[in-house]
Amino acid sequence: MTYQPQNVLITGGCGFIGSNFVNHIHDAWPNCIFVNVDKLILNSDTHNVNEKVRNSSRYKLVLADIKNRKAILKAFEENKIDTVIHFAADCTSTRCYNETIEAIENNVIAFIEFLEAVREYGKIKRFVHISTDEVS
Repeated sequence: MTYQPQNVLITGGCGFIGSNFVNHIHDAWPNCIFVNVDKLILNSDTHNVNEKVRNSSRYKLVLADIKNRKAILKAFEENKIDTVIHFAADCTSTRCYNETIEAIENNVIAFIEFLEAVREYGKIKRFVHISTDEVS
């Protein structure tokens, strides 16, 4: 039996890769509700998501930081989220090297807080973590 998500929360869905995924998956999964959580940092823009998707009754944008556990739990509960696809990251390399504390806050601490919200919610059936960062 193939897994069919019903209510998907996507983090970082206004960034380059996340928005391309949102634009594609909206048509590929016609029976799904999509909740896009993005705090709109550098290189993220709501207009990266196609207007057709933004105007769809199956799409919702939540402007929030993934480390805001209260906002994440509210998004999970209000939308009956069963699947998470995680793109959110601050991966501008010069910022990450020059502002290491901020990079750790955005990429490590925020992710841990997000995972705690996932654990607390307890109803996520699938969690997919997407990363473009190079590991040496």
